[in-house]
Amino acid sequence: MASRSAGCGDVMRFVLRQSPSNTYFEETLDNDLLESFLKLDDIPISGNYINLYEILNSCLKECDKIIEDISTYNTGASHLVKKGITCVDDDIIQNEVLREMSTYIERIKRYYDISLKLNSILSPLLWELCSGPLPPNDQLKKLASLSYQFIKILCFALQFDAIKLATPSIQNDLSLYRRIISRSPFSDAKLILNLETANNVCLFLAVSSPMFTSIVSGTLAFVTSHNDLPIDNTTSTLSSIVHICHGMLLYLTEESKPNLEQINFYATSLVGSLLLYDHIHENGAFIKTSHINIKSILELLHSNLLQDDKKTFLLNTIRYNSKHLKDDKTSKSIRLLIS
Repeated sequence: MASRSAGCGDVMRFVLRQSPSNTYFEETLDNDLLESFLKLDDIPISGNYINLYEILNSCLKECDKIIEDISTYNTGASHLVKKGITCVDDDIIQNEVLREMSTYIERIKRYYDISLKLNSILSPLLWELCSGPLPPNDQLKKLASLSYQFIKILCFALQFDAIKLATPSIQNDLSLYRRIISRSPFSDAKLILNLETANNVCLFLAVSSPMFTSIVSGTLAFVTSHNDLPIDNTTSTLSSIVHICHGMLLYLTEESKPNLEQINFYATSLVGSLLLYDHIHENGAFIKTSHINIKSILELLHSNLLQDDKKTFLLNTIRYNSKHLKDDKTSKSIRLLIS
């Protein structure tokens, strides 16, 4: 990201103006932290982290390709699904359908594979971001490039899930594929997905937000497998990432020529990091004592900053993917901002 004309002191003023009573912001969102995200191109990658950075970079390039691919999936193999259902007892036709729909199953396999890859890379990434030795904000500042990659993963997850939700043909195609291979003896070597893997992919796609669910699962696995690391390290890091996305979004709105692509990116990442925090923190993101200024964030999402379709998408994402929104401790005013 290129350096911008305004200083981070301006960003800080935007954030503090939005949340004058939230002392946590004053204590944690320092100028240098945001400055590191304004000047990512100028920050060299330390040799200690270059391998992880390159793995993540390769993974994120694949994520970009996945978004392009799923965006064009459309009706998929619907014509083959109809053929397969109407000729369910004709083995010859069933084999023809299986062969012809292989291209679509290969695409679905790529979606599943990237979820596994992201899930596995989360643990080493979160370890670097959350384990110190520096305090959370200083660690994020030191590893700004890795932090930004984590933010991009969250953005990708929400983007993927939104497109998948609007593309029911993906699950329909996989369901027919699984039905065909479960009824006939096939060598695993001849199948794009064997029956066991096809079942796993079906479970992956069965939830409304599969990619975000995978990110939550990977983060919880990290917390569980590192029980010697205080969970506060992880939740404090996540809350700081929320603050960064919030601060960057506020900064972008004050530019003379707002960059809509960057605004959409940080708005989506803000919601993704907010929801991840809500799933990982014991009490979630919506209580009054939360380290996240949830009211300010929701008011920002309700503002004219975003186009109506993007605004609706992000608010619905919070509504249907939060863990603690409906808790008794969530105030009525916050619930009204989501309703």
